[in-house]
Amino acid sequence: MQQGLRDDNNTCKELLQLQADISSILKGGPISIIAKLLIQQLWQANLGWDEEVPVNICTGWRKFSDNLTILNDIKIARYVLIPEAAKIELHGFSDAYGACIYIRSKGQGSNYGTQLCAKSRVAPLQRLSLPRLELCGALLLANLIKKVLSAVHIAFDICGQIP
Repeated sequence: MQQGLRDDNNTCKELLQLQADISSILKGGPISIIAKLLIQQLWQANLGWDEEVPVNICTGWRKFSDNLTILNDIKIARYVLIPEAAKIELHGFSDAYGACIYIRSKGQGSNYGTQLCAKSRVAPLQRLSLPRLELCGALLLANLIKKVLSAVHIAFDICGQIP
């Protein structure tokens, strides 16, 4: 991943473009949540598209941008199952506006599990109660599971379901 910030002052439009580039590559997760939090700071500052970003916000973006080179060292396995898997399970977890799905395969004497996908959102600027945010996370997980089930045509073992 290339660094996307200039050395001098950046505009709101340039920072939003950097965030869009990151999101298109990462599709959510722990790294893109940092960019989303930084975007939220831009909205709170009420800046126009071509206005220069204040130094304190730009410093956060610069630190974030400088650390993106670490992504070049991350390897992501494309095959997420063990060969000859006898049992395949999906496990979903959610919290306040975050959700992830793990896939687990069991074979003869071996088990393998890995994160399949994740999705996160930043809490909105208007205050929501914690139970409401938890429900938003549960909805995020339900939509993520629906998307995974429609994209991956595998017979999963059901270990629990709501009637």
